Amino acid sequence: METILFYWAIFGIIVITLLVLDLGVFNKRDTVMSLGQSLSLSLFYITIACCFGGYIHYALGTAPAHDYFTGFLLEKAMSLDNIFVISMIFSFFKMGLSIQLCKFIHKPLNIVMNSIFKFYQKMSHSFTPILNRHSPFYSDIINCQV
Repeated sequence: METILFYWAIFGIIVITLLVLDLGVFNKRDTVMSLGQSLSLSLFYITIACCFGGYIHYALGTAPAHDYFTGFLLEKAMSLDNIFVISMIFSFFKMGLSIQLCKFIHKPLNIVMNSIFKFYQKMSHSFTPILNRHSPFYSDIINCQV
């Protein structure tokens, strides 16, 4: 049981680190990403996924690694389909590139983070929210000022 919790902890740390890198370092500014930047970032994440698949092959054998890579390729194909559909929706509603990041990344991320904070506040009864409604950062996210 401790080994499983250890692996979940490692997985969680890696996911949170990659999210912080992606949203806080790589895409810090509200600018349109060039094709070269997009391809290099995709290659970075594909390399991480392949390294994980290599670890599965090393630790668990060929059959689980085959299952992992089959699922990975299927998910990659489905994500490309989703990108196509989302771009069609953006073009139909004539949404500019600058507002797309605000409406579909900042607002959902803010809703998730506030839900986590509120849940923790209810559980601990002594939690001061980090991102309160009087913060200028909060109002920029809610109002999508771009």
